[in-house]
Amino acid sequence: MVKLIIFDIGGGLLDFSEDEYIAYIARKVGISEKEFKTVFKPLLSKMEKGFMTVKEMERTLAKHFDIPLAQFDFGGAFKKLAKLNRNVIGLAKRLSRHYKVVLLTNVSFERYGLMRRMLLRKLHFKTFASCYLHIVKPSRRIYEHVLKRMNTKAGDALFIDNMAENVEGAKKIGISAIKFTSYEELMTRLIEMGIKVD
Repeated sequence: MVKLIIFDIGGGLLDFSEDEYIAYIARKVGISEKEFKTVFKPLLSKMEKGFMTVKEMERTLAKHFDIPLAQFDFGGAFKKLAKLNRNVIGLAKRLSRHYKVVLLTNVSFERYGLMRRMLLRKLHFKTFASCYLHIVKPSRRIYEHVLKRMNTKAGDALFIDNMAENVEGAKKIGISAIKFTSYEELMTRLIEMGIKVD
């Protein structure tokens, strides 16, 4: 029986993914998405584990591509591109009437601050952020940490995320998981599972 529902933030509650940042910056500075992604992804991993700041990442990109630092404005791009997914936010609030609802996100310190101002202060859900834990999804340790902190067994938890590898990571330790594609699809899946959605 589901007692705990764990939501990802980016790509669910917020309509945004790092691929959007990659595409946006690649177009802006005139380099290929593939080339930019190859350099950016390892830096992103360091930021999400709390081992690199956004400024350090931007300086590294500027030096590597020999492009002015300001062109890689990580925070500005997020504010420009990220949109609230009001249907999913409303669903999470409704679910919290019947279940424990928490958030689990791979995020840098700086992005987490932006998310707090944009969304999290209004929701009042407990949030587990990778930058503070120094672990990222899909590591089993991050799911186990959430379960331990929420005093919940894996079999009593449901995880919702837009990334297939994160969904599979949760399933590997016995958490039910849904890959988020749209609000409508999510609602269908939840109803099929017998989850109270109103």
